[in-house]
Amino acid sequence: MIGTHLIIGDVHSMYQPLSRATAFAEKNNLHLVTAGDLVDNGPDAEAVTELVLQKMFEGKASGIMGNHDWKILRWLRGNDVKLTRPNMPTIEAMERNPLFKDMFIRYAERLTFNLQLGEKMFVAHAAVKPTWWTDREDTKKSNDYNMYGHSDSSKLIDFRGERYPIRLYDWVEDVPADVKLFVGHDPRPMIGEPDFDNFQATPLSVKNKQGGITTFLDAGSGKGGNLWGAVVNSANNSIEALINFGQ
Repeated sequence: MIGTHLIIGDVHSMYQPLSRATAFAEKNNLHLVTAGDLVDNGPDAEAVTELVLQKMFEGKASGIMGNHDWKILRWLRGNDVKLTRPNMPTIEAMERNPLFKDMFIRYAERLTFNLQLGEKMFVAHAAVKPTWWTDREDTKKSNDYNMYGHSDSSKLIDFRGERYPIRLYDWVEDVPADVKLFVGHDPRPMIGEPDFDNFQATPLSVKNKQGGITTFLDAGSGKGGNLWGAVVNSANNSIEALINFGQ
């Protein structure tokens, strides 16, 4: 997928910023890439799914499977999943309009667990398993790592009535030299100056010792923060702009 792209972070069912992002991509002839977690939390799950699915049908968008997308898909398939508060706006929308269930399945079946945009440019939802850089094998373990990242379940934090494991970022050090990796998932990556109470105001780029760069795009859309996107050129492996599409 060599070319120019707009990679956006977690949308979490916020239609207005997504519509601004898709309009920007259309105007500037950019291929839209969603970094996962299109739904849950916010109020517009059906509308955001319909919009991105239409762009996929037109060949103007691609998407990554996020942990929230995966959970909703598994629920629709009849798997035993524990639904929590963030899932309920999406579930309630599907109960109001059963046609949304089929539409979401059509959307989710077009998602991949990771995406290569250029020789040294990649997108995943949460992280890339360190061994994947050498074996490039998409196994269940590597797919789970793409969606959930690395965490320590023995240590939990409280956030808005839910308990979450501490997320770890050792995998950032394994991103190969000159590779640019874009992820979402975590609006408060605990790198640099950790702050449990606030979302990062802008995307955060972290360069490791070998020169690999990870850019965290999630800035809390659907949770009180903004939707951000990165305009990238995969032909020359460059980030051309970071854009705030608001709330």
